Amino acid sequence: MKTTTTLVFTDSVTAPTPYAAGVSEGRADAASTSPKVTAVRASWISEFADQEYSDGYRAGLTFDRDLDAVLRSRRGRP
Repeated sequence: MKTTTTLVFTDSVTAPTPYAAGVSEGRADAASTSPKVTAVRASWISEFADQEYSDGYRAGLTFDRDLDAVLRSRRGRP
């Protein structure tokens, strides 16, 4: 008699949404790439990528700058 064991893999970590992946990539590019290069990438992504990813990428490009502005305004600094 032969016994067969079937392994079932479950992924406990879900993949990020396209928007979240775009934000992550946009933040990384904004931190490590020149503005001219990110402008070209943003135009390519806007034209060819999924709309949700594209929206996330554009938001990611300005995320840290926008966050810094909010935190400064809450501290009363310009």
